Amino acid sequence: MEALDTNRVYSVLENYKDDSIIHYIKDHVDFIGYRLNSLTTILKTVPQVEVNITNDLTLLDTIYLVKEFLATIDKKYVLLFEQCINDGSFNMFDSEDENNLKTYPGEAFRVYNMDEFGNYHENINIPLSHTIEDVFTIVHEFIHLTNFKPGAESEDRDFFTEVSSITHEFLLFDYLKNNNICTEDIAYPLLERMENALYNSNYLIDFLNKANKIDINKVQFVEDEKQVLEDFKCVIDGFKYPVGTYFAIINYANYKKGLVSLDNLKSFNESLLNCDNFESLRHILLDVPNNDDLLSSVELLKNEIFSGKNMSK
Repeated sequence: MEALDTNRVYSVLENYKDDSIIHYIKDHVDFIGYRLNSLTTILKTVPQVEVNITNDLTLLDTIYLVKEFLATIDKKYVLLFEQCINDGSFNMFDSEDENNLKTYPGEAFRVYNMDEFGNYHENINIPLSHTIEDVFTIVHEFIHLTNFKPGAESEDRDFFTEVSSITHEFLLFDYLKNNNICTEDIAYPLLERMENALYNSNYLIDFLNKANKIDINKVQFVEDEKQVLEDFKCVIDGFKYPVGTYFAIINYANYKKGLVSLDNLKSFNESLLNCDNFESLRHILLDVPNNDDLLSSVELLKNEIFSGKNMSK
């Protein structure tokens, strides 16, 4: 995605000024910029490695691994996951299935549908690569379902649903590593996650820098609604995914250190449905994280990743 010019930044701010995340970004420009600059600086210390995923999983293999992992988090998640499979909430198809790809993009995405009774459902479409990445993708999207309530308005969920899903990716990594499952490949989804966070952080920092310099009296309103919508989506992704990765890294480190429990993480996830004032964070944060907290958390994660099979710094 190309960098936004000043007029397009203004159009995002103007068209979506009532959106909770845009409102938060506008009111906390300096704070967010400081956090994101810290995140990008530290993520750049993570070594780059060539991704070469080798395992070949069937759909049954993948579903089995997802269920085994979810059982370690909460057995009721296994029942909910089975229900999601049976009621079609998960539409899984081969990533090379040309007929499906005409309808669905080549990456996981969620849509909201209304049934004949007027009830909303969140449906998740997942193209399968038949590698361990499928397990990470399904777990990530499933956790979104566990904190989704049709029609419920929650700023906490708007801001932090990615925190919970990405945290569970790290917990999945831990489960697979501890059980010696596909150990040659399990680090790559996390490395890709951090690379994406770095990309999105840079994009949002560019947005924040331009937003800080805008003189409303000197800009032209952009009338291309499609372009402004695409810009808005990039800004939201630029916020949600770096923030999600930022907190997930800290969550994982605190979990490994025994400073927060699995119950804390579950309480955080469950409270996303009901909170609208950031109350959910009390379940996972010992204090407001600073640069040292983030640095030490990334170092712990790096040590876990690069101590695995076939991974070297």
